[in-house]
Amino acid sequence: MGYELRAISEGRDAEGEVSLRVIIDERVFSGRAVGADIVEASARAYLSAVNKCLATRREIKPPQVPAVVLPPREVFAGAQP
Repeated sequence: MGYELRAISEGRDAEGEVSLRVIIDERVFSGRAVGADIVEASARAYLSAVNKCLATRREIKPPQVPAVVLPPREVFAGAQP
């Protein structure tokens, strides 16, 4: 829907700011990112907009990580803890 790239610094290591708006499921979401690599900044801005879209959905949940259960440690006679 919209894409804008703006230089926010000068020189060899200049950074650019990417702002964009996308339409997903008939709704508009915006994303923004800063970086020296404009392709990477563009991808990050797009992912920012997609994440905002996913945050509005009930059926999308963050991944659930099972608890890690460690086996009990063996204690040897005469060992210092």
